Amino acid sequence: MSGDKRYVLVQVPAGSGRVLDLGGGSGALRGPLRERGYAYTNLDLAPRGRGAIVGDAQRAPFAAGCFGLVVAADSLEHFPDPRAAVAEVRRVMEPDGRFVIWVPFLHPFHGDDFWRYTPLGLRTLLEDGGFSIESIQAPLWVASVVAQAFLVPLAKLGMGGLERPLERGAAWIDARLARFQGPDMSFAAAYLVVARPVTLERR
Repeated sequence: MSGDKRYVLVQVPAGSGRVLDLGGGSGALRGPLRERGYAYTNLDLAPRGRGAIVGDAQRAPFAAGCFGLVVAADSLEHFPDPRAAVAEVRRVMEPDGRFVIWVPFLHPFHGDDFWRYTPLGLRTLLEDGGFSIESIQAPLWVASVVAQAFLVPLAKLGMGGLERPLERGAAWIDARLARFQGPDMSFAAAYLVVARPVTLERR
């Protein structure tokens, strides 16, 4: 997973209970989430590392209501049927759980991704799936979008080692330009979403 995990982790309070890393790949969030007090589970179709459960997020092999936190960082765009995946997250989540999502928007196609989500699309997907939106943010703005345009040619030129410094520098610039960003967040490299399951108490 990319350096964007720091934005996801800001939305994860210290706690306890179980966390599901949906499409967690190599398990890059394992250490930070355990440090915050959670028992970590990584579910991925093709995990890159040990200790993951091999399975499909669209048919999660877990009992209902067993996770207090679900994180989908750079994964929701890879599911052919995101509605099924969101429905499964709702099923396996505790009633007072938290769903933290990071998805690319103005970002190069990277081989096996099916979707790009707008704020409206994210809201529709999640609300139809039984969640209420707590927040939608776009922390990576103009500089990060421009930086993404250079990453593919740099990699083809054998200069992939510049990816992290370029992304970090762009994020630093975006943080200083944040006050100029419009409320519609229409020009963004990625979106960060926090959602909660809808319960009778919240209606």
